[in-house]
Amino acid sequence: MSPSDTRLHADEPLIPYVHIPTFRLLGQPVHIFTFLAMAAIAVTYVLAQRRVRAVGLYAPIGAGALLYTAMFGFIGAHVFEVLAYHPHKVLERPVLLIEIWSGMSSFGGFIGGLAGMHYHCRRHGVWTLAYLDAFVFGFAPGWIIGRLGCFLAHDHPGVHSDFFLAVDYPGGARHDLGLYEVLLAVALTVLLYALPRRERFVGFYTALVIGIYAPVRFALDFLRVADRRYLGLTPAQYLCVAMLGLSVWLVVRGRRARDVVDEGGAALQRGDEDDDASRREADDS
Repeated sequence: MSPSDTRLHADEPLIPYVHIPTFRLLGQPVHIFTFLAMAAIAVTYVLAQRRVRAVGLYAPIGAGALLYTAMFGFIGAHVFEVLAYHPHKVLERPVLLIEIWSGMSSFGGFIGGLAGMHYHCRRHGVWTLAYLDAFVFGFAPGWIIGRLGCFLAHDHPGVHSDFFLAVDYPGGARHDLGLYEVLLAVALTVLLYALPRRERFVGFYTALVIGIYAPVRFALDFLRVADRRYLGLTPAQYLCVAMLGLSVWLVVRGRRARDVVDEGGAALQRGDEDDDASRREADDS
């Protein structure tokens, strides 16, 4: 048997396994994942703030909310990772909880980031959901870059496969969950920016993004190799179910409430606007 016969369907096209060694930037060693993670944050900030200004929200509040999102997101990503996926290690070494560089979970980042953003928005009396709708226009493109870092660092290898998008890992072709999320983020970004610009209920764009992301991520997690599971599902899969439920709730609520926001992002009921207009007309007459 020739060496090529030992590979999983070697006649199938495979994504090459790319190794990018640590490089130096400004005299400091930098890993490709770290570099792309920083680039993702920068792109997210620029595009999110552009959308904030475009829809008439307050850019300074948006900037602060993005800062809190990043800070709390990093903390949440690590804490969720170690508690949900490695609880035994925390029992052995509680200090692991504060070793933020030792592992991160994207869903923990979502939870922590949303908590930080909500805290900042509440402090300034603005509606979190209005800003979140703007931020997804930065989050989706940033996710492309961030997950590209995961792919190039080979952080999320899946099970062996002869799928044409499998990556040619040493030892045999495998699914690569980082690559698949890059493709998903590209699709979400194209969809967001291709949608016609017209008035939509507050929460529409958030519901759209998480409503698509959740079921795809739920399915992808079945391809993971060794993630911790509870009753057959990963912690992320349980949160995918919750995320999908939130998406449905946002759609139902948004279509019923007909909420709008003022220029700063404070919640304002359209019905209240109509009542105010009627009262002004009555006063003028």
